[in-house]
Amino acid sequence: MSDPKRRGMTWNFHPLGKRGELYPRWLQDLIGKHGIYIIKEGSTIVYIGESHKGRLYGTITRHFQRWTRSKDYHKGQYVEATNDPGLTYDRAACSVAYYVTETGGDAIKMQDRAIAQLEPRDNVKGK
Repeated sequence: MSDPKRRGMTWNFHPLGKRGELYPRWLQDLIGKHGIYIIKEGSTIVYIGESHKGRLYGTITRHFQRWTRSKDYHKGQYVEATNDPGLTYDRAACSVAYYVTETGGDAIKMQDRAIAQLEPRDNVKGK
């Protein structure tokens, strides 16, 4: 599914550039905003997320940074231990679509609907 629909609207996917480059202006403009995002690797939707606390920029960019955490951090929270919520992707191979919401609550609801509809590869159900 190359362009998932959102209530009759098309998601527009944007490239992120290569590792080591500055993030594009469109992404920097999301600082301080709430919303939902979809990460696509090639033509595969791999992840759908949201930020309901005005951290859309940081929430998206963490998926493209290398980092680790203690092994017990997410123990018992996710269905499969192999699906660490800190999963990262190759920036050059991905594109991102986003939608800025008025409130954080709108972002959560929209994310839940999009996950149910699009069934992204890497989202797993938490507690």
